[in-house]
Amino acid sequence: MRDNKKIKENFFRLVQIMDRLRAPEGCPWDRKQSAETVKNYLLEETYEVVAAVEDDNPGQVCEELGDLLFLIIFLSLMYEEPEAFNINDVMESIAAKLIRRHPHVFGAERVAGAEEVRDRWHKIKREEARQRGENGSFFASVPRNLPALLRAQRIGARAARTGFDWENADSVWEKLDEELSELKEACNRNNPAHIRDEMGDVLFTLVNLSRHLHINAEEALRLTVDRFIRRFDEMRGTLEKDGRPLEEFTLEEMDAVWEKVKNSV
Repeated sequence: MRDNKKIKENFFRLVQIMDRLRAPEGCPWDRKQSAETVKNYLLEETYEVVAAVEDDNPGQVCEELGDLLFLIIFLSLMYEEPEAFNINDVMESIAAKLIRRHPHVFGAERVAGAEEVRDRWHKIKREEARQRGENGSFFASVPRNLPALLRAQRIGARAARTGFDWENADSVWEKLDEELSELKEACNRNNPAHIRDEMGDVLFTLVNLSRHLHINAEEALRLTVDRFIRRFDEMRGTLEKDGRPLEEFTLEEMDAVWEKVKNSV
C-alpha cells in the first residue's frame, strides 16, 4: 500500500541530497554541471525509461524513473540558484495545469469519452497560449525537438483532426508510389538537395501510412533497429568462433549465417 507520509519524507530527502551535492563542499562533477549539459542526460534517461518499459522489466523501470526524477530535481536546483524558480514551483505548476485541463474531473463539465478529452485538452492548451500572447503555428503544441518520426506522426495526426488527411490507407499507398517515383527521378538527375527533399517526402508519407495502419512509426523503427543489433551480434558471435575477425569473412558467408540467425533471433 502507498504510504503518503513516506513519499513526502523520501522526496524531501532526495532534494536534501541534491542540495548537498551542489553545495560548495559537495561533488565537483555535480557542481560543474549546467542546464545545457544536463539536458542531454535528460534525453538519454528518458529513452532508458522507454527501453525498460518495452522490455517489460518493472525493476528496471523503477530504477530508470529514479534517474529521471534525479535529473528533474537537479535541473530545478540549477534554476533555483539564480532564483528563477524552484522544485516547489514545478510541482505547483503541474498540479494547477492538470486540474485546469481536466474540468470534467475537477469541475462540472462532462465529456463523452477519451476522444473528446483529447480535443478539449488541445483547445485549452491553445487558449492558454493565446492568453500568453502566443499566436504562432497551429502545430506549436508539438515539441520541435521530438525525434523526427514521432514529430512527423504527431503533425500528421493533428492535421488529420481538421479533416486535412487521406481518406484511407489505400490512398496513402498511391501517394507513396508517387513519392517513390519522384525520388527515383531525383536520383537519376543526381541533385543531392533534390534527392534529400524527395527522401523526406517519402519518409513523411511512410509515417502517415503508419498512422493509417495504427502503428507508431517511431516505435516500429526502434524495435527494428534493436532486432537488427541482436541478429548482427549473433551472426558476429557465430562467425568469430573460429578465431577470425568478422571483417575477414565474405559477404556471402555473412549472408548465409544471417539467414540462419533470422529464424531464431
